[in-house]
Amino acid sequence: MSPYSSELATFKVHNTFSIPNRGFCIAGDVIHGTIHKGDFVVISSVDKTLTKISAIEFLRSKNREYVTLVIEECAVEICSGMVIEIMNQ
Repeated sequence: MSPYSSELATFKVHNTFSIPNRGFCIAGDVIHGTIHKGDFVVISSVDKTLTKISAIEFLRSKNREYVTLVIEECAVEICSGMVIEIMNQ
């Protein structure tokens, strides 16, 4: 049996940054599941703070490409290396 819930996808954070008038961006890799625009990023495991994904884009660096989740705001710190959960809408 899989350790993952069928409702949740998991995403490993590589980097975060903010674009003025656009939103907060979380670049990384999808570890498990499928992520769609409109799904919710589960920011805090304690109080289950949810933030809606407004766009999904790709960030190309010199050596590779990352999936980038664009969210409106982020009230808690998200660090490189963290694994976050994504809840389907």
